[in-house]
Amino acid sequence: MIAALSTTEPPTSDQSADLTSIAGQLSALLAQTESPIDELSRLRRVDTVEQVMSALVRVLDIRQIIERLSDVTREAIPHDVITIAALSPDWSFVNTYARAGAQIPDRNGHPYPPIVVETFRYHVLDNIRTQPVDPAAEGADAGMQSSLGLPITIEGKPVAIVGFSSKEPAKYGGRDLSVGRRIANYLALAMSHQRLAEERQRASALQERETLLSLAPHIMH
Repeated sequence: MIAALSTTEPPTSDQSADLTSIAGQLSALLAQTESPIDELSRLRRVDTVEQVMSALVRVLDIRQIIERLSDVTREAIPHDVITIAALSPDWSFVNTYARAGAQIPDRNGHPYPPIVVETFRYHVLDNIRTQPVDPAAEGADAGMQSSLGLPITIEGKPVAIVGFSSKEPAKYGGRDLSVGRRIANYLALAMSHQRLAEERQRASALQERETLLSLAPHIMH
């Protein structure tokens, strides 16, 4: 695993220090072992997700249920804010798609290095203000101190990011990853269903238009 920063300028000393800190956190996460009690807690949280998410994802537009989603996942992954950010097709920008919790300004068109998206598996930030990308985008100005982020993938490609943010520092760790991934998988299923529904609507509208155009000469006569 490599911790890296994609930039056109040489990294500053502060950025280098931040990356060193992140690399150390990643190393600590990878080295963690799970106790039987922690394993049981994780499995219970996964079971909670399974029970509630299967019903929620039947709704085609996640934005309609984001508040409810926040409520039912808070026991599995405690958070003050949950955010779903959609990635642009070329992975160069992130746009806020849905959010529940504290009021955080949307960062629509927020630049994001494509190489980071392509290799993104998760992030765990113990202190948002020291992270090298954009603390404001993670809710630092609204009092958020730590966050967990995971990709939402469809057909193997990242299409969005689900993020959990907390006002407590160092709130998240390795034990939250499997639970977060399960939530992200359900969100991917919901977004896939939504895309299929939108494609069917477009195809139906196109077919209706072509039918009207084909009938137009007969109607005029």
